[in-house]
Amino acid sequence: MAVAMRIDTDTCSRCDLCAAICPNGAIDQVEGQFPGRNPARASLCEQCGQCMAVCPSESIFVGDLTYQRDFIPFDRPRDAVDYSAFYRLAVSRRAVRRFEDRPVPQELLEKVIAAVALAPMGFPPHKTAVIALTNRTAIAEMLPHIVKFYANMVAGMKNPLIRPIIRRSAGPENMDTLENHLMPKLTQLLPAMKASGPDEITRGAPAMLLFHAQRASANHTQDGIIALAYGLLAAHSLGLGATASGMVPPAVNATPALRTMLHVPADHEVVSGMILGYPRYRYQRGIRRELAGVTWV
Repeated sequence: MAVAMRIDTDTCSRCDLCAAICPNGAIDQVEGQFPGRNPARASLCEQCGQCMAVCPSESIFVGDLTYQRDFIPFDRPRDAVDYSAFYRLAVSRRAVRRFEDRPVPQELLEKVIAAVALAPMGFPPHKTAVIALTNRTAIAEMLPHIVKFYANMVAGMKNPLIRPIIRRSAGPENMDTLENHLMPKLTQLLPAMKASGPDEITRGAPAMLLFHAQRASANHTQDGIIALAYGLLAAHSLGLGATASGMVPPAVNATPALRTMLHVPADHEVVSGMILGYPRYRYQRGIRRELAGVTWV
């Protein structure tokens, strides 16, 4: 069924912007007439809000979207961030793994989550949901389960009968990560962690955000990774330190006790996560990064 669309003919200037910007061509603009549905493409409307966001007179209404509830006004170019400011933000952000022993106020976590909600997605509406752990105690309760999960994985990787099963399940990219990064690290760190030694997984962080979505939902993996990137930048802008936590999601997904503890719905998977807190140390310079290559065509 096509999403309903209405035009306020008292305010519409027939500027054609809504039709021009619609990514699926679901809006028709006939010269001298008000915009209307394109009958051949009406069913392609995704209620993405592009037409309402571009309308200068707030004259187009799609589905149940409203200008007051669903849109945030801004005044370009005043509200635009110039490249220099963005570059300074990006170059000064570092992966932080040493945190001060103090909690992160919930209002700051709410600001990070509000920024994450603005992350672009493959198809609206958002599939990404967030689990926010706001205190160290809750995170510490997860650690024995995570350590057990990786201890079992290390044992499996050493077993010639189980290793091929892990390889098929993990896929080439994840298997490369396991063999060349995680296994050497885990072999050294797990014995100490089993004995309640240093936390090398969540790094003593006072807060954690986990991004999860329904397994079958479209583009949810990419959406969760983009959400993570927005969260990392937002945390840095608030004076917090953060880093992606790639070891936590697989353990949560495979451990019933952790899924129950975190209230992960049965049909959801955790795609990405980040630990955050106040950085114990301040970096004095950024690290120059180079891409693997750039091809100009």
